[in-house]
Amino acid sequence: MKYYTPPYPIIKHHDYSPFMAIVDPTVYPCEFEKHRTSCNLKYERVYDIDHADAIIMPLNLRYHKPDRVDHKTIMGNISDRGSDEYPGVGIYLPTSWYHSMKVQGVIEFPYMTPYADYRGFKHGLSIGFCGWYADQSIRVRTINAAKDDKRLLTNFIIRQQFYAGMTSGHPDEPKVIEDYRNNISDNLYTLCPRGMGNTSMRLYETMMMARIPILIDTDCPRPFDHIINYDEHMVIVPEHAVDKLGDYVIKFHESHDVLQVQKTNRLIWEDHFSLLGAINTAHDIILDKIKNITHS
Repeated sequence: MKYYTPPYPIIKHHDYSPFMAIVDPTVYPCEFEKHRTSCNLKYERVYDIDHADAIIMPLNLRYHKPDRVDHKTIMGNISDRGSDEYPGVGIYLPTSWYHSMKVQGVIEFPYMTPYADYRGFKHGLSIGFCGWYADQSIRVRTINAAKDDKRLLTNFIIRQQFYAGMTSGHPDEPKVIEDYRNNISDNLYTLCPRGMGNTSMRLYETMMMARIPILIDTDCPRPFDHIINYDEHMVIVPEHAVDKLGDYVIKFHESHDVLQVQKTNRLIWEDHFSLLGAINTAHDIILDKIKNITHS
């Protein structure tokens, strides 16, 4: 696919669209370098907009509104916000969305973490969660349901503030991040209720670390569900059944080879949810949607 991208300002790292990985190789960390060659085989940058198959907007929708919007415009929104906003661009890739909302130009997209941690496999039924829940009722209900079920071993770190009250660059920030990652790694399962937006970043981070998410399904996005059978790779608890969370976990644990699930989850993350794995997976879908929008 030939793409054009307009000039972009220098901004904070997390404000970039995921496509900055191919637009500007300096933006993302070097651990993705091994994937970049395969990605660039599918994407070719051109500098004449009229010769482009698509116009890739380099910034997230939350921080930048495109001047030119047509069927060829691709824009991401890697954010907890914008759950039900459709900006009218040709192709929109939100991480926060409602799965039942079917819009022709929308491709549900995974949240991509800027690191690639992996620490082997885990045995034993234990459930982790590290984070803040304040008055977010679905998180409160989820955590209480797990703690109150005597069949479940839980390992929770409850923060009193978002991001433990840290700001970027704070001396204690590395420990807060390491506590979070260790909590995922130390437990076979991790609770993945939604946050401010209708998505769970933990779901993708849990799969990255070869663990098993417990998704509290609030009509959450399911990126690339034409390829991935989510029911086989995570415990899915409907929002209305959160109080019976333990039943869902035990049923999954007893009916699946959890070692194999961990191995497969890591492969799914590498192939479809990692930074460039997601971009490569979206490639054919994007071209198909552009073609359909053009002829509609």
